[in-house]
Amino acid sequence: MLSWPRTKPHADAAAIRQALAIVAEVVVRHGVAYLPLFERLEREVAALDDRASALDRARQVAGSIATRSSQSAFCSNDGPLP
Repeated sequence: MLSWPRTKPHADAAAIRQALAIVAEVVVRHGVAYLPLFERLEREVAALDDRASALDRARQVAGSIATRSSQSAFCSNDGPLP
């Protein structure tokens, strides 16, 4: 994996995507000798996308659990009747 600074994940993703585009052009112009670098950057982009997708899914699950918890606190049948 590339050693990017961990402080700016969005900048890292942008830098990797930009590098992928540049290396793609290098492969087209100068041949398959640079293909391994292109493939490496493709894997990095895919890993970033997978991580972002998993993070989004985790947020959705956490949000639905929090929503259910707060709803059950207000809709409990254990409290006194009005």
